Amino acid sequence: MADSTPFLQPVYVYQGEDSRLNITMDPVIDITGFNFVFTIRTGKGEGTLLLQLTTTGGGVSLSDPTNGVLSVNLTSAQMDALEIGQYFYDVWRTDIGNTYIIVEPSKFKVYAPVYFVSE
Repeated sequence: MADSTPFLQPVYVYQGEDSRLNITMDPVIDITGFNFVFTIRTGKGEGTLLLQLTTTGGGVSLSDPTNGVLSVNLTSAQMDALEIGQYFYDVWRTDIGNTYIIVEPSKFKVYAPVYFVSE
């Protein structure tokens, strides 16, 4: 079975908002039963760990496994805990005996929340 090639993909979110990231394996492979880890760090690759979500602990789900799609669900509380600024995230496949980077450390930028005022 061929493994997917890691890629860079910047992410932009607003502080305090729920966000969902959909990641499709490239090339598409069946990821049924795979485990994944999503992390946000202060620096590229080795900065301070700010957030970690997993398929086993929550936050990462296999939304369409036969088509190679996983989803990272970021809650408003998790996004509110991050200060406005730039961070880095990555995604790893972490099955027993297999550890592969799926998304190389990529920009994760948190913008100030946008508020709309009605008259």
